[in-house]
Amino acid sequence: MILAIPGNAVILLRSKQFKQEEFMEQLTNPIIEQHDDTALIQRAYRNLLKCMPAPLDTEDRKNIRAAFELAAKAHQQQRRKSGEPYILHPIEVARICVEEIGLGPTAVISALLHDVVEDTDVTLKEIHGQFGDRVALIVDGLTKLDGLHDSESPQAENLTKVLRTMLSDVRVVLIKMADRLHNLRTIKSMAHHKQLKIAAETSTIYAPLAHRLGLYKIKTEFQDICLKITHPEEYHDIADKLAQTRRAREQYIEEFKRPLLKALQEQLGFEVTIIGRPKSIHSIWTKIRTKQVAFEDIYDLFAIRIILDVPAEREKIACWQVYAVVTDFYKPIPERLKDWITNPKANGYESLHTSVVGPQGRYVEVQIRSSRMDAIAERGFAAHWKYKGVRGVGNNANVFENWLNSVRETLENVGSGSPVEFLADFQSDLFSEEVHVFTPKGEMKILPEGATALDFAFSIHSDIGCTCRAVKVNNRVERINYKLHNGDQIRVITDRNQRPSEDWMQYVITSKAKNRIRSALKEEKRQLAALGREILERKLQNMHKCPVEENADMLARWFGFPNRLEFLSAIALEQVELSGLKSFRPDGLRLVEIEGEKAPPPGESEPKPGDAVQSAKPIKQAAGKADVFINGEPGSYYAYSFATCCNPVQGDPIFAYIGAKEGVKIHRTTCPNAAFLLANYEYRVLKAEWGATVKADFVATILVTGIDAGPGIIQQITDRISSLGINIRSFSISGEGGYFEGRISLVVSNTDQLNQAILALKQFKFVANVSRME
Repeated sequence: MILAIPGNAVILLRSKQFKQEEFMEQLTNPIIEQHDDTALIQRAYRNLLKCMPAPLDTEDRKNIRAAFELAAKAHQQQRRKSGEPYILHPIEVARICVEEIGLGPTAVISALLHDVVEDTDVTLKEIHGQFGDRVALIVDGLTKLDGLHDSESPQAENLTKVLRTMLSDVRVVLIKMADRLHNLRTIKSMAHHKQLKIAAETSTIYAPLAHRLGLYKIKTEFQDICLKITHPEEYHDIADKLAQTRRAREQYIEEFKRPLLKALQEQLGFEVTIIGRPKSIHSIWTKIRTKQVAFEDIYDLFAIRIILDVPAEREKIACWQVYAVVTDFYKPIPERLKDWITNPKANGYESLHTSVVGPQGRYVEVQIRSSRMDAIAERGFAAHWKYKGVRGVGNNANVFENWLNSVRETLENVGSGSPVEFLADFQSDLFSEEVHVFTPKGEMKILPEGATALDFAFSIHSDIGCTCRAVKVNNRVERINYKLHNGDQIRVITDRNQRPSEDWMQYVITSKAKNRIRSALKEEKRQLAALGREILERKLQNMHKCPVEENADMLARWFGFPNRLEFLSAIALEQVELSGLKSFRPDGLRLVEIEGEKAPPPGESEPKPGDAVQSAKPIKQAAGKADVFINGEPGSYYAYSFATCCNPVQGDPIFAYIGAKEGVKIHRTTCPNAAFLLANYEYRVLKAEWGATVKADFVATILVTGIDAGPGIIQQITDRISSLGINIRSFSISGEGGYFEGRISLVVSNTDQLNQAILALKQFKFVANVSRME
């Protein structure tokens, strides 16, 4: 959000003559009216210049200065929500591009100008005239599209634009990452419901994209800040415990690496650095949730990283030499050995990973890599280009080019589906683990984990995918929806008469396959629609002498179809009772419904981003229904209900979502569907909060796990819950091998009562963990 500031805060910068031998520019002789912001802006700009790699040529220095002056003037009357001058934001984005991502002068110029076209009167033509084609292309890619108020998802449309421009210059998406990172770092000044929307968009789009680009540090910070917004209590709990155990962790790391360092220095002829790095708060939180364990039961809270300073041609053998030394001291766990050097990840990541049994019997993850590999692991795409063409790194030379080609292919077919479908498919390719499989000729293909043989067929060529009749995996005939495993060799059997079917959409997970299948199905539907049009045309000519073109859309709605294509193809498939045309009479070229004839209910249309939210007449609140305020108004003005996907309980952080058919739904901010809704349908999300506390019943389900101590466990659990005055709606429990897992649905009044039940059950010695199910 941008707010105007008084005219007396305007900063006017006077251009100055550049000296060729000067590297550090100074903000000398500015014409600045008295204002506290001046020193702040000067300091930020100087800090940016200090980060620039020396030496800069005269042209770059001149353009950076010109971009800064243009941005400062354009944004001079704007402030951020935090109250600071807006110009500090583009300066900081430019600094992140240089210092944290490793980009150069062109990216700095583009970052300084990235908001001027969107938020000020400066035009793209002016940018082009002053800074040239390349900067104009990047700034255009970073400028949000106008006129998206009728779009299904403006966020998806804008990201598609960024990705299209990225194919011409990858710096577009890298600057976008820096922009999002600074917005997250300064998000405290935003209202909480807006923070939730930004966090959802970041976790579903930007974090996966950062992962795919190899920007590990940025991805980690994205995830940690988003967790801090969506689950603040859990975030601070883990952060506090990490701080409390820091000293013990550091002592353990020193104990672990002391014998290693000595041996490596004696046996190897190159410099080695050993560091211990704590796992991110988000990764620890994920492990706690997925493994259903307490913080204290997680042993691998950190990883040991061994970095070698060796030439590129010696990297692989040197890493294995270090592995041999490590396993001489500590017993390795064979199943945890991962060789990402021989087969780098699709995002360019290279490293040798293993886990060993360290001092005190604790598992320790060890990462072995060269300094080049470490730079790419930290900075991803930007560092990749630095080493492109270096002898000895051939395995990794084309990973990003291959990915860009796959994005290009996906975007070429984006017209076959909606922007939201494209975004969902694109995301599925970003954050997945990978499987490495082979063609009959031994060529390796990298696909997302969970990919099927049909995905493989489409990865070879779209035509091979569309005509796939059967597959052979490791010389055995398998179903086309067979899930691939590492090392599989696949042979695709094609048939030119084969065509994709609707079922195929359930068989694939990659965006390329989904888009190509959609395109083929749509083409088939168009052919059916052409046949249906001929049938409808004959009917209309015989009955009313009216043309199809003027009436097809109206008839589609009347018969309950979402659009003309679906309606006409359904006619061809004899799924429409055309006797309904008797309900109409001709009025010139158009058909008019005969009064008194009952029409079938038309299909509901999706709400558009620009549509106003219609407040219904006040509805009498049902007895026992919790009081909710939506957008600051009493909830009784909306026909709202509580979402069953997350079952909000009074006291939970919540938001309201305007559904296409079911009215307003109240969701928890931690709902499994929250991230998708907030990221893709922001315009349908309303602020919601609990009103006065009333006696109301909510259903919440908890998961209880522990040691099966024999008969009496169920009675002890139910007695404890009943003693709290809480009713049990349902209870299911299963036990095997001395372990039990129970799911209990409770009827509670608020989150306090729910938390009371969770704490009470945790008191049992046989209970390992109790958590609320999302």
